[in-house]
Amino acid sequence: MSIMQRLKEATRKQHEELEQAVDLMSETLSIEDYKSKLLKFYRFYSFIEPRLASFEWDLFGYDFPKRRKLPLLLKDLQSLDIMNEAKKLEGWEGLPDLNGSIGKAFGCLYVLEGANLGGQVISRHLKLRLGLDESNGAAFFSGYGKETATAWKEFGIILENFASEYQNDEEIISGANETFEGFARCFRETYVLDLKI
Repeated sequence: MSIMQRLKEATRKQHEELEQAVDLMSETLSIEDYKSKLLKFYRFYSFIEPRLASFEWDLFGYDFPKRRKLPLLLKDLQSLDIMNEAKKLEGWEGLPDLNGSIGKAFGCLYVLEGANLGGQVISRHLKLRLGLDESNGAAFFSGYGKETATAWKEFGIILENFASEYQNDEEIISGANETFEGFARCFRETYVLDLKI
């Protein structure tokens, strides 16, 4: 079984729990709900991306700077006029502990890259429900746009090549599960943000 198949099977439960926690596909989603959830995405990505940036991804043919999502989140926060609220978010200890492990980091990337696929479905819902697109508050979910499926396949090839040499699938799977769990914790936690809407 390939590492991509193993990851899909081994993270199914955590993936479902995260989808339930995020809950962006609701027919009653309001702009206030969306802003609150977007701030939680920002909270997670603003802490995880700098940790991932410390790895030498170019050695594996992965263009990390090109695939970062934080710039798109910042664009959305600016479009929705909630940058000040984002700046108020404090440090957070719920992140996966990568411990300098490239295997765990690849597992983490599996989650983040996979989120782009779901983002395509979410972006269509945001357009219909709230009138948002990549120009006015939904750039993050638009991700790679029409290139999303291609980007996912490219990542899969990079991960398969890495796993065949690394020979530690369990560490990759552990990194993915910890990322799903940390992501879900971020969405389940409640904290009050003074949204001026």
